[in-house]
Amino acid sequence: MFTNPLPSQIQNSQAAEIPQHSSPKTQIEKTTSPNSGVRPSKVETFHFRPLGAQLYQGYGYETSVGTDLYCKIRLGLHSKKTSTVEGDTGNPKWFDMISLQRKHHESFARITLRDKDRMSLFENFGKAKIPLAEVVARGELTKWYPLVKKEAIVGKILMQIQYIPARAS
Repeated sequence: MFTNPLPSQIQNSQAAEIPQHSSPKTQIEKTTSPNSGVRPSKVETFHFRPLGAQLYQGYGYETSVGTDLYCKIRLGLHSKKTSTVEGDTGNPKWFDMISLQRKHHESFARITLRDKDRMSLFENFGKAKIPLAEVVARGELTKWYPLVKKEAIVGKILMQIQYIPARAS
């Protein structure tokens, strides 16, 4: 029969395994190994699918000018981009699904709508802030979120979001 070792036994056995010249990173890796008795934090996954956007004229967007739009989705310190919708006239549609993990219980995801041909990294067509608590409560959600630029609503984006809870170990 397997019995859980006491914390002092784990600490003593780990100390014997770690060489004196090892870095703190190596020590952390060894203390969170599957056999150490210490579990890493639980990781949740969100699947983001931008289904489309509607941009209002003005605020840097004119229907007479073609744009090459993409979404950048950020959750905590991690972000990913969708494919680019080229030559769009104000109602882009994407077919991408972006998966990001929530590791530090972030409250919001952020969506930025950008044009790949714009030179400035700080120039965008609008940003949306998505509260994750509603997604977690429902499991899956499809909803329009306002796109904001300089405190003005400049459009909206339709997002389908799915929440995958951390696996019980």
